[in-house]
Amino acid sequence: MNVVNPQQFEVWRDDLEPVLILKADEFHLLGQKEATKEDVWQLGLEKLQKEEEFVPFYQFVSVFMRLNVTDYMNKVTISAYKGEGKWSKDTEDELEGLLHDVLRH
Repeated sequence: MNVVNPQQFEVWRDDLEPVLILKADEFHLLGQKEATKEDVWQLGLEKLQKEEEFVPFYQFVSVFMRLNVTDYMNKVTISAYKGEGKWSKDTEDELEGLLHDVLRH
C-alpha cells in the first residue's frame, strides 16, 4: 500500500521554489534548455511516489537536490515514446516545413 500522496507535498512547494529554480538552471547549463521548474517538480514527485512511508521535509528536499540531468532525459525520452512529450501540432508543422525546404534544395 502506498501511503504517500502527491497532494500532501503541495504545501511544501513554495518552500522548495529556490531548489526548483536551481535545478532548472542546472539542467539549462547542461544543455536541456526546455526544462522548467514544473518539470523538476513533476520529476521529483515521481521519485517520491516510490516511497511507502511518511517523508519528512529534509528527505523531501534531498530527493529534489539529488535529481540530475540523466533523470530528466530519461523522463523526456520515455514521455516521447509514450507520445506524452511537449510535441504539438505547431512543432509538427514547423518540422514538416523544414523538411520541405531541405528536400527542395
